[in-house]
Amino acid sequence: MVLLAVLLGACGSSGASPPSHPAAALQVMQLRPAEVPGGFYLAGRSLLGPDQSARSQGLDPGQYSAHGGQESLAVRFVQRHPTGLGLTFIFSQVFAFASASDAAWGFRQIDQALAHSGTIGTVQEPVDITATATPLPTTVKLLKHPVGSPATPYAAIRVPPLGNQDAGFTNTSAAYAGEYVFTNQVVLFRQGSYCGLIHISGNYGQVPLSAALALARRIDTRARRA
Repeated sequence: MVLLAVLLGACGSSGASPPSHPAAALQVMQLRPAEVPGGFYLAGRSLLGPDQSARSQGLDPGQYSAHGGQESLAVRFVQRHPTGLGLTFIFSQVFAFASASDAAWGFRQIDQALAHSGTIGTVQEPVDITATATPLPTTVKLLKHPVGSPATPYAAIRVPPLGNQDAGFTNTSAAYAGEYVFTNQVVLFRQGSYCGLIHISGNYGQVPLSAALALARRIDTRARRA
């Protein structure tokens, strides 16, 4: 139906340091089907190279690579039989960096990108928050299609301590035709040399931040032990 944007960050000055094969470590850290609520299935799993990883969060690929940005692993879970109530989509992305200081840079960049992003329904896209609201193109996996209304910007929120750095974002956003209104919760964090992002979406007012935090903590715990 729609792509949940959501990114998980584990960028920091202490903790995990990626091995020589970051893809293998990302597989270990990423969410597993048994860890998401019942009734969800794995709808997508993508190992992204450095350039794709950067673009997925609106970052410059050259700067991302220059600051030790490596691969990322993104997964998406969807409720098998949506009822229109409660949590419907779960998106998670874990990024590997060459060092904790590189990951700290990555966390700051993703944090800034999210602060200038929003959603139409559950589809995340950049937002020019200084401009007058006008229809914007929505990018989903680099495919652009027009939409009839501007995105709803995220609002920054405080989250309980998570990893070495953390940030949270939320909004309430109508879908394309306005027939559904979604609540989006995003948690970004850094643990050592990894960055993680969780984006959950569902029916208006029925998606608590605690649900995103619980998923983020699973990745944070594994990154700490890596």
